[in-house]
Amino acid sequence: MNLGDMLVKNGEVAVAKRIYQTAKQHPDFKTWPYKDVLNRRIRHAEKNVERFRHIIDNSEKVTEDAIMILTPFSCMACHEKG
Repeated sequence: MNLGDMLVKNGEVAVAKRIYQTAKQHPDFKTWPYKDVLNRRIRHAEKNVERFRHIIDNSEKVTEDAIMILTPFSCMACHEKG
């Protein structure tokens, strides 16, 4: 998801969607706690270009609409098992 997010931020939406899709091939995808987040990122990739470019200061509450590295699940999305 992180690589896809970086590509979206860079405006490479088509490539990002292909990268996002590869996560669905993992045998544990159906039980992955962040599968719904990933599916929303695929659906909203075009909108997320500007969202992911938004500079967040420390006083803002970060939601899942931010680039992954800034979210509360940035480490868990890769390392938490479903």
